[in-house]
Amino acid sequence: MYTIKRGTCCLHRYSSKIVYLERYFSSKRVLYHDNALSAGERSKYSHAVSSTDAIRNQLELDENLEGFFNEDVVKNVKRSNAQTKSETNTTNKDLVSMDPSEIPIYDEKGNCTTPGISTFKSEKLSFVENGSSPIPNERTSEINDELNGNQVKNATKDNNQFTLPESFSVGNLKRFLDFFHKGDSPDPNKIPANAKLEQFVDSKLPMVFISRFRDPRINLSIERYIYNHLPDAKKHQFAKRLVLYRNAPCIVIGKNQNPYKEINLHLANILQIPILRRYSGGGTVCHDLGNVNFSFMAGKSLFNRTGFTNILIKALNSIVDKEYANLEFPKFPLTTNAKGDMVNAINQHKVSGSAYQLSKGRYLHHGTMLLNADLHAMSGLLHLSPEKKACIEDKSIKSIPSPIQNISMDPELFEYCCVNSFSSTYGVPSFLHRSTKSNLLDLKFGNAECRVMKLDNISDLPEEVINEYKTFKSWNWVFGRTPKFKLHFKVGEDLEVCLHVHEGRIVEMETSREDPSLAKLRANLGNVYFRGSEVSCYVEDADIAKGFEWNIDQGVHYQESLGLQLN
Repeated sequence: MYTIKRGTCCLHRYSSKIVYLERYFSSKRVLYHDNALSAGERSKYSHAVSSTDAIRNQLELDENLEGFFNEDVVKNVKRSNAQTKSETNTTNKDLVSMDPSEIPIYDEKGNCTTPGISTFKSEKLSFVENGSSPIPNERTSEINDELNGNQVKNATKDNNQFTLPESFSVGNLKRFLDFFHKGDSPDPNKIPANAKLEQFVDSKLPMVFISRFRDPRINLSIERYIYNHLPDAKKHQFAKRLVLYRNAPCIVIGKNQNPYKEINLHLANILQIPILRRYSGGGTVCHDLGNVNFSFMAGKSLFNRTGFTNILIKALNSIVDKEYANLEFPKFPLTTNAKGDMVNAINQHKVSGSAYQLSKGRYLHHGTMLLNADLHAMSGLLHLSPEKKACIEDKSIKSIPSPIQNISMDPELFEYCCVNSFSSTYGVPSFLHRSTKSNLLDLKFGNAECRVMKLDNISDLPEEVINEYKTFKSWNWVFGRTPKFKLHFKVGEDLEVCLHVHEGRIVEMETSREDPSLAKLRANLGNVYFRGSEVSCYVEDADIAKGFEWNIDQGVHYQESLGLQLN
């Protein structure tokens, strides 16, 4: 065995595993949260979340938790699982690696001590270069027309089953949709008078920000900008934020994940679906226009895994099976599982994963609500063969497959429910000064009032957001930030190779035999980027070069297909 190594690599300092486990398990204080359901709903769906079911769900998350439960109960759960598996095997097709629930742990210096989101190439983002053309908005004017005309489906059904709760506020829904689509048909004789994001990002009052952009890099940049400018919660207790956005198809990995082990790079390359790395921890997720992303932000002292989700679930459960205009309402009730994910209260299938970030005295809770997402496409993009996974040796955070399900709800209705829940709970009991700006809306629910800001013009975004966008577009951030790992593969009949990769470069190489065609690569260890097309240029034998290129990244075109900027 030949080992070649150039230079020295700094080792990451990790906190004690015992401390990590203590903090990890202390964050999982309860098995499930039935307070998300009303008393009547708990009775109606009591069979859905029994204590045994809760323990079964917890063991599905991590089988190493057996020691925390009664031995007899664990045996009953295992026996029940075996019986269920023999009766049906229909849920496997629903498994998708979508589990953004790992909480990153930060040390006293603010550094992450635990190993820890992409878009079609069509985004282009010409406006970043010429500063002119915003991303086109979408229209659902037919819904507005029906709301204004009070057209109700099944109007002949005169019973309480279809009566919307007073807290839903149909009047506010109409205002919200009118505001949401204001400007979709621009008036050539009138320039919109929009407020700038930087004018309100430091507001000491609760605010909702809704992005109309569909580029995930812009949306993640907006989200991070708002998070970084959240006022000090100790001085400004009302300063909470809710950010809503939908992304074009993309793949998003956690801050400390390995994309080579999480993503089918070959399929992503074919479909031209770029890949992003977010700043928060958690697992890998796929986004498309069929899901809505929400981010709740508040002071760190208010951190609660299910704080906002329970509030949102209560609002969504109050409109299950309701009918109004041509809107699609949820068809089943929701609850939360042990990890804080939103799940179907009947079959425990996940409808929204969760990820968290705790830093700088504040916290952020990501949610990815599945409304009408393409679940099969998601499954393919996140599917890797066991053999491929076995070739990679690392200590990064792994995504956990979970059965998932769409809630089949109109995106704008869901966004309104988010605004309603946030405003009703965190709004201020006062009258806000009415704004004349085109992209600001003040909504009042009961005695609580909150301001909503719509972001639909690139010129309303500060330079800091554009700079963050450039980071999300960088190969160094997306792939170069991958935690240290080893890649094992075989070329030809007898050449076995092990590449040690750190900070996006090959720093060490082991081979089963000496091969003169690898001499140039050996001489440049530590300087060669871990990209198949680049590494192959350092291998003199054409067949061996092709083997290296394929095994490294399946020949991905990072610029043309993924839209990344190379260093």
